[in-house]
Amino acid sequence: ENEDEEENVAKTEAEVAAAPSVRKLAFELGIDLTRVRGSERGGRIVMDDLRAHIQRLQKLAAQPQPGGAHGVTRPAAAPERTDFSKWGAVSRKPVSQLRKVISQRMAESWTTVPRVTQFDEADITALMELRKKYQAAYEAKSAGLTLTPLVLKAVVAALKQHPIFNASLDEAAGEIVFKEYYHIGVAVDTDAGLLVPVVRDVDKKNLLQLSKEVEELAAKARERKLSLDEMKGGTFTISNQGGIGGGHFTPIINLPEVAILGLGRGALKPVVKNKQTQQRLMLPVAISYDHRVIDGGAAARFTVDLVKALEGFSEEEVKLG
Repeated sequence: ENEDEEENVAKTEAEVAAAPSVRKLAFELGIDLTRVRGSERGGRIVMDDLRAHIQRLQKLAAQPQPGGAHGVTRPAAAPERTDFSKWGAVSRKPVSQLRKVISQRMAESWTTVPRVTQFDEADITALMELRKKYQAAYEAKSAGLTLTPLVLKAVVAALKQHPIFNASLDEAAGEIVFKEYYHIGVAVDTDAGLLVPVVRDVDKKNLLQLSKEVEELAAKARERKLSLDEMKGGTFTISNQGGIGGGHFTPIINLPEVAILGLGRGALKPVVKNKQTQQRLMLPVAISYDHRVIDGGAAARFTVDLVKALEGFSEEEVKLG
């Protein structure tokens, strides 16, 4: 194996035979393709070769390093401290326990998951017109009809068409676990950090119930009153940054889930519709997914169906009985 890798090293990245999708993923993960052994004819590298290379690296990283006569592992070197006050005035603030947990979870997701993000846009002009039409009726029922509960409904419709996005990878058992329930995490931006309460059984609730529950969970998150159970058991997550601003971004998967939806701020854009240029409200959509479980074609189909669900939202779903 090492001899094969040494032969490849003599090649440059451009000389290595690999599909554009393989090159893109390798670039995102910082992997040198000249170090990957290709299994196809002529040494061509396919996705399975890249996955095998990643697994080898993970095994090597997990092996204890020799650290003395008895094979005791050496503790990790302490981070080097920098005296920033040498260049000007500074202030310091302790890292909160919540921020430490967030940091650990994000680092775990980033280092263990070969993540790819699929981008698209959804025309939500009609959806926002529906929201405007029924907003007063929802407010009369003490609920705010925001974009989030509408997206929750659209997401579940797409998940039912593509169950792999509602799954988890059980590495210990070597199995993919398909969940028959739809518990959707909704990321909430708080002063203390990002919290993700879970809305359970989204498929069994109407929009009025979802609107009230999203409001209640978001309020509890901002007041730091969420219980641990209210942040566990999610099958898919939505991160909506539209209220803040910005367009497409690459959300990090909330393990052990295999995908996450990121939404940016809707913006009016000229769009050709029925052979005429019209101003339409376009919503940036980003789906990050675990490439160990989900292939690019499946991600594209899921994204297409999610966009269809948003653009063709039924008025019957919004009406109050």
